[in-house]
Amino acid sequence: MRAAPRAPRPDPAPYAAAETAFAEAKAYLCSREARQMSESDIERELDRRGRELMRKHLRL
Repeated sequence: MRAAPRAPRPDPAPYAAAETAFAEAKAYLCSREARQMSESDIERELDRRGRELMRKHLRL
């Protein structure tokens, strides 16, 4: 008789990657680079980072 396959171990910190991405986005907003950009450029960058943040949440 074959043993049943083991269930994957739950991630002890399922939101760790998303939390890191969010912290990086916040740090970016405080950066010298961001302070020198136009609002529309910052908005585009945050849109890109926001999509990546949502992807990380969906991978849970």
